[in-house]
Amino acid sequence: MGETDGRAYHFLSRDEFQRWRQQDRFLETAEYAGEWYGTPRSEVDRILASGKHALLDIEVVGAEKIRQSWKGEAPITVFVLPASPQLLIERLQRRKSESFDQLYARLERAQHELQESVSYDRLLRNDNLDEAVTALGEIVEDGGGWRRNAREAIRWIDQFATDLQQEKMRFYNRMKGNT
Repeated sequence: MGETDGRAYHFLSRDEFQRWRQQDRFLETAEYAGEWYGTPRSEVDRILASGKHALLDIEVVGAEKIRQSWKGEAPITVFVLPASPQLLIERLQRRKSESFDQLYARLERAQHELQESVSYDRLLRNDNLDEAVTALGEIVEDGGGWRRNAREAIRWIDQFATDLQQEKMRFYNRMKGNT
């Protein structure tokens, strides 16, 4: 299942992307794993004008940029966590799109992003896709979900961070041949 230009994404050359940035056509931009990503203002404006909620799948730098610059009713930010560090690593490896060094850098980035989760309004564990989609709908419509200061959420994130560090080191040792 590939990604189609103009459907969920717009693919731009690096030069065109930089022109869009200079023309302020993005709500936010960020470089992630050597690639540039951005959210076109026109797409969000179109969705909001239709009376619908705009759901943005962006990383922590982009989310912070939007929180700081958004005019009007404050956006609800939701930090989505995978079920476990092991599943995160498995999912990244299944892509087969990155070298060992790139995968390791993504795990380093995941640790940093996990620390940033405290600045989000809500936390969402993606243990089961159908349940996560339902929970996201509840957050958007009714303000549901774990609040960032909920004790259970804080404990879970602390444990996830510990497990992620351990799994990252296991991954490194496995890939480098050190058992």
